[in-house]
Amino acid sequence: MRHLFLLLLLLAGCPKKEAKTSSVADLSVEEQVRTRIDTAISLLESAQYEEMLLGFMEPTTLADFKAKGEFPELVEEFADDNGPEALTLLKEIRDLTPVIDDDGAAATFNSSALPRPMVFRLIDGQWYIAN
Repeated sequence: MRHLFLLLLLLAGCPKKEAKTSSVADLSVEEQVRTRIDTAISLLESAQYEEMLLGFMEPTTLADFKAKGEFPELVEEFADDNGPEALTLLKEIRDLTPVIDDDGAAATFNSSALPRPMVFRLIDGQWYIAN
């Protein structure tokens, strides 16, 4: 069950929309998210699963796992089961155009190769995988 939760945590998406500029940086929202995707791909290619989860899980979800003492087990399960699949999915969406929500705080990728859309959400100036 935890495997499914983690996989769902890492997957999401929606239709296409033009990139728009965010106040977070001089890059467009699409460029910011693409930079994060590149970082995630790099972490997964080098099997840095703990760093991947620390950097890409939404802070409240991460805090919940840590508070329950379940984070080490989550890292192990992610490395064994979901990391390689997450890498494949991130590579799949890398060159897709996300749909950006009206306030520029969510970017959704959709592809027939994804089991469901992949959503990135802007929280306190950082993009996280939201599902």
